[in-house]
Amino acid sequence: MPITNLEHLLGGLSTQQFLQEYWQQKPLLIRQAFPDFYSPISPEELAGLSCDTDAPSRIVAEKGLESAWQALYGPFDEDTFANLPETHWTLLINDVDRYYPELRESIIEPFRFIPDWRIDDLMISFAVKGGSVGPHTDEYDVFLIQAYGQRHWQIADKNYSDDELIPNIDLRILKSFEPEQDWVLNPGDMLYLPPNIIHHGVAVNDCMTYSVGFRSPSQQDLISAYLEECAAKKTAKQRYYDPKRQLQANAGEITQTDLAGLRQLLLDGLNKHPEFINQCLGNYLTDLKGELPDEKISSETYVSGQNYERSSSSRFAYIVYPDKINFFANGRSKFYSTKFIESAKFLCEHYVYNTCDVKQHMNSTEFAECFSSLLKASLIKPAQPQH
Repeated sequence: MPITNLEHLLGGLSTQQFLQEYWQQKPLLIRQAFPDFYSPISPEELAGLSCDTDAPSRIVAEKGLESAWQALYGPFDEDTFANLPETHWTLLINDVDRYYPELRESIIEPFRFIPDWRIDDLMISFAVKGGSVGPHTDEYDVFLIQAYGQRHWQIADKNYSDDELIPNIDLRILKSFEPEQDWVLNPGDMLYLPPNIIHHGVAVNDCMTYSVGFRSPSQQDLISAYLEECAAKKTAKQRYYDPKRQLQANAGEITQTDLAGLRQLLLDGLNKHPEFINQCLGNYLTDLKGELPDEKISSETYVSGQNYERSSSSRFAYIVYPDKINFFANGRSKFYSTKFIESAKFLCEHYVYNTCDVKQHMNSTEFAECFSSLLKASLIKPAQPQH
C-alpha cells in the first residue's frame, strides 16, 4: 500500500507548498490521503504486541477503572484487557515500525520529504467507543492517519496555563477547552498537527489511528548530549588563564571581568570544536531510545548475490564536509573520504539493498569496510525472501 503521489498525499499541495504554508504553522486536514486504506495490523495483534514485547505501551482510561483518566503502562497480560471497561479507553504503542518493518515502506516512506533525522516513530492507537487521551498538546509535529473506524477530532490554537490542567493525574489533560475546528475522520483520512495545537480525538466507534511523529530535540536535550560526549572523550581541556590579574577588594566577589573571561572560555570551547559538536549532534540524532530484544550482535559477512535490508531499528545519516564525510549509524560515527558520498546516500536512501547495487559499491574499500561493520552490528542483514 505504498503512496508514491505526494501531491495526492498532501491534498493537492506540493511538498514545497506544504513546508512553506503549513509545516510547524497550522493544521491541515486531507481527505483520503491514503485511499482505500486498510490496517495490516488488527487490534488483537496490537494488543499482543503490548503483551509480548518491550514496545513502549500504555492504556489510558477516562472512566471505568479505579479513578478517572487513569494510565496503565505495559507490558500487559491478558488479564489487563479482560478487566477493562466496555467503553472510554485507548491502547497506545510506540515504535511499532520496529516490530513491523513493512510499515516503513507503506507508512513512513511517504513522509521522507522531511529528513530522516526528524522522523521519530510510528505510534498506533486502538480505542473503543468513547476512547481518547483527553484534550492536550504535543511539542512535536504529527500526522494522524485514520486506519479504520471513525474518530472525532476537535482542535484549538490557544495558550493555556498549568492551572487549566486536571490536577492529581499522571497525564497533562485540560479540564476543558473550546474547539475552533472539528471533523470526523474516516479510514484513509489524515490530519496534520503542528506543535502545541490543542487536540482532542474521541473514538466514534472502535477505531485505530496511525501517528507518524517527529523528533523535536530541546536545548536541554542537545546540551546534555554534548556534555556527555565531552566528558566521555575528554575534549575542551583548556583551563582558565588570568595573568596580571588586578587586586580586588573583596575575596568573595566573582567580578564582571572574571565572569567575562569564564564566559569567553566556555564560548571558545564551543567555537574551537565545531566539527566535534556536529559529530555529537549526528550521534544523538541517530541514537535509539531503546533496542529491540531480538537484535543481537551478528557474525554475518558479505555474500555476493545476496540481497540485504536495513534492520527495523537502524538509523543512518551523514554530514558532508569539503574534504570528508561523517557517516552515522545508531549513535556511532566514522569519517570517510569525499568519495564515500554516493555510498552514504545509497545506505541512507534505501531500506532494501539490491545485490547488484551492493556489488557495485563494493568496489570501494571504504564501503566494503562500512558495510561489513553494519552487518556485524546487525544494522544490515540478509533480506528475507518475498512471498
